[in-house]
Amino acid sequence: MTKTDDILGLTGGAGDQALVERALGEFRSGRPVAILAEGKAVLVCGVEAFDLPLSQGLHRLAKGTPRLVLPAARLRRLGLDRKVPGSVAMPRLDVARIEMLAIVIDARIDAPVAPTDAFDAAALELARLALTVPAVIVVPVDPSVL
Repeated sequence: MTKTDDILGLTGGAGDQALVERALGEFRSGRPVAILAEGKAVLVCGVEAFDLPLSQGLHRLAKGTPRLVLPAARLRRLGLDRKVPGSVAMPRLDVARIEMLAIVIDARIDAPVAPTDAFDAAALELARLALTVPAVIVVPVDPSVL
């Protein structure tokens, strides 16, 4: 797991660039990446490598409701008229449900979609930069455990 301090506002310095490159490598490899900002923390992982052991580990660390963050294009494919990304609460990190909502072609949305926050936007940007499926699981965690 890589800790990324405030991936939302990196200034572009050499240390920041190395941090982002490491986060991208971890993300591509299917490992969670920690994003820290303003005294809050989340663990972010892509849907491509999401499996039962990862689901169980993230569930144990969760300090709040995990969510699946989807881009506007995917939400439109799921049947919503959306121009911005949205998040779906995941009280249980159900691997099959996450796969259905994020990847299955003819799936339909099965829950309310909430607006995204800065962490969600950073997580989607991480997926975009990593060149992975643009759908991410965001799990709020206690910053002291990171």
